[in-house]
Amino acid sequence: MYKCSARCCDNKGYSMEEAQRCIEQCSQPVQQAQVYVQNELRDFQDRLQRGAMQCQDELKDMVAKGITDEIIMRNNMEKCLNKCADKHIDLLPSMMKRMKQTLASYDK
Repeated sequence: MYKCSARCCDNKGYSMEEAQRCIEQCSQPVQQAQVYVQNELRDFQDRLQRGAMQCQDELKDMVAKGITDEIIMRNNMEKCLNKCADKHIDLLPSMMKRMKQTLASYDK
């Protein structure tokens, strides 16, 4: 991107507006990559949140069944949250691979 932008500035035939447009075109792949990464991270966070919400629902179901022992409820909540976290940690390698492949395509 920086070399591309430098070439835009070095082009003596460009007006100020043309140079600005050229620089904006050079930065498009970086901006697209940034949006892509932000969306991937948002989706990952959303999935984690949904998992935590599922754990909260399970806790509410326990209360509805009359289970009110705080220790049992806390242990079940911790187990559920840990299971959710472990599941999502296991997804990270494939997510990183997919992101690297996608980001490599922005570099072309």
